[in-house]
Amino acid sequence: MTPRWSAPTVVRSFSAGTPSSTPGPPQTRFTHGSATSNPAVAPIANDHLVCYCRRGGDYSGRPDGRIIRAESHDGGRTWSDGKETHFANPNAAVEFLRLQSGNLLLIFNDSTTDRTPLTAVLSTDSDKTYPYRLNLVEGPGDYAYPYAIQADDGQIHLVFTSNERTTIYHAVFEEADILAHRTGTPQ
Repeated sequence: MTPRWSAPTVVRSFSAGTPSSTPGPPQTRFTHGSATSNPAVAPIANDHLVCYCRRGGDYSGRPDGRIIRAESHDGGRTWSDGKETHFANPNAAVEFLRLQSGNLLLIFNDSTTDRTPLTAVLSTDSDKTYPYRLNLVEGPGDYAYPYAIQADDGQIHLVFTSNERTTIYHAVFEEADILAHRTGTPQ
């Protein structure tokens, strides 16, 4: 699968005429030893929500780095403690959404130390397993801060940053592109 790309756009943040290098405050929702950040929440059924996010801390990769998962059974009023998943992650933001089909799409950096590759996995059984996996972009560089939506026509639009958050890319793909890449073992 080769995603269709639009031309990259260079985006820089300015404050009082000078580039900003200080990120905003973390968006804390629940804890996992320390505060977590960049939560991505999707509905599973009725008041059952699942959240995947990056762990808190020093924002550097580590050999045992994993995505954190929590869930709510009351529409988000309360959350379980965050638990590490089997998904590798260098402490980078993730994206998680329920598609029109009801399947769940998780996009993350599948590495414990680098922000490459940017990988999509798909669950067809309400977050129990993720047997479909596709690297959307890989190779030298950093690919981070994914954000995705599914348009009415079924196409999935993904934006993410690169070059230390100075470039924003837009990719378009379909659920079928991921479904065509089943792994040997459900995860």
